[in-house]
Amino acid sequence: WDGKSEEVYGEVLKPHRKSIFLTTKCAKYDRKCAEADLEASMKALKTDYIDLWQIHQVGEMKEVEQIFAPGGSLEAFEAAKKAGKVRFIGFTGHRDPKVHLEMLKRYDKYDTILMPTNPADPGYLSFEKDVMPIAVARGMGIQGMKSTANSKLLHAINLKDCLTYVLSLPIHCLALGCTTLGQIEDDVRIAQQFRPLSGDEMQKIRARADKFKGPQLEDWKRNIEQASSPVYRDGERFA
Repeated sequence: WDGKSEEVYGEVLKPHRKSIFLTTKCAKYDRKCAEADLEASMKALKTDYIDLWQIHQVGEMKEVEQIFAPGGSLEAFEAAKKAGKVRFIGFTGHRDPKVHLEMLKRYDKYDTILMPTNPADPGYLSFEKDVMPIAVARGMGIQGMKSTANSKLLHAINLKDCLTYVLSLPIHCLALGCTTLGQIEDDVRIAQQFRPLSGDEMQKIRARADKFKGPQLEDWKRNIEQASSPVYRDGERFA
């Protein structure tokens, strides 16, 4: 929310700071802007350190080039970790698993990774199939998101099946969007009742989701079915 969430957290965070794991993201890909962004985040959050700082929403190869270029944001992330301003570093993205793979190819010291995980993902530009095994092999902290495809899967697969499927993957935490207390209560209840699914159970859920796979469902991913059509992201236009 353009920093507003950090300001809200900052108002109530201080008494609880030592008992929570605090993470934030940075979508600036050059060192100077990333460093300024970190200072702004810590000021808004009213803290002198971040537990996990993430290079945010990497979705284009040109962004990878910026991050790893001299003066790129990776320098800021390494320096912040060395200085103790952040404890761990990672990156996030949801557009193209090939971009995640390139990020992993170029650097092996990330602590965490954030990627889309839902029952339809294996059928289209799959992060679960292509990226997750590498993250597991490296012992990275794996975060899932978009477990219901922004609720678009819920007409065919109930919330419990969506969440249980994702929690049965080798992830460490799942980011969920909640707008009501009732949604939080539903999520907590499902987590408390969770038992890992068998391979056959997961395959049955994937088969139900496979009918809806593709860029219409997962519209945050690169559209390879209409490669020449423009893709809009964060107010910018990409060919």
